Amino acid sequence: MDKSNDIKEISKALAKFHAAVKQPEKSSNSHYGKYVPLEKVAEAVDAASKDTGLSYTQEVTSADGNVGVTTMITHESGQYITLGPLYMPAEAKNAQKFGSAETYARRYALSAAFGITSETDDDGNLASANRPDQSTRPSQHQIRQRKPSEPLASQQDVEELETLVNDFASKDGTSPKAVYQNIFTSTKVQKKPLSSLTQPEMGALKRALSQLMG
Repeated sequence: MDKSNDIKEISKALAKFHAAVKQPEKSSNSHYGKYVPLEKVAEAVDAASKDTGLSYTQEVTSADGNVGVTTMITHESGQYITLGPLYMPAEAKNAQKFGSAETYARRYALSAAFGITSETDDDGNLASANRPDQSTRPSQHQIRQRKPSEPLASQQDVEELETLVNDFASKDGTSPKAVYQNIFTSTKVQKKPLSSLTQPEMGALKRALSQLMG
């Protein structure tokens, strides 16, 4: 994330925005659940941004088989916050599939930037709800049972696994939740928050994911 040196005014405007925003109806369907189409997300953002001084732009780029979307939120004061880029797998030689990946990336990035709930919680929320059992914290007994020789996986490992799972799910046409279920089951690693995984467990999950990806 990049931002202007001072974000006091844009922060006030965003607080005003969040007080006014109305979550749009999930009126479209996919094979993994209901979601809010891009135009409805944009309508909700535009409506709540009225009289706040907020606006936004989205830049689309492509490289290495991915489409990337960077979202910049600006304020009339000149302050700004830049989020992204968010990358999604895309087939550059297939215009229809590339366009679909671009639309998905723009919708997801815009929703994340402004706090719009654009997908069903159980399958569509790639940022949090698709992480396995995030609400379940390890018990003190589990913590005591961890061997000193098995340190926890790093935050970088956690973020890398999340990115790989999300990218594979998008390319394979399934949900990240199903991918997590697959690799946890195949490795027999106990389902728990990713931040509670040990380095060996993280390695096993990554190897299982690599096998799925071929």
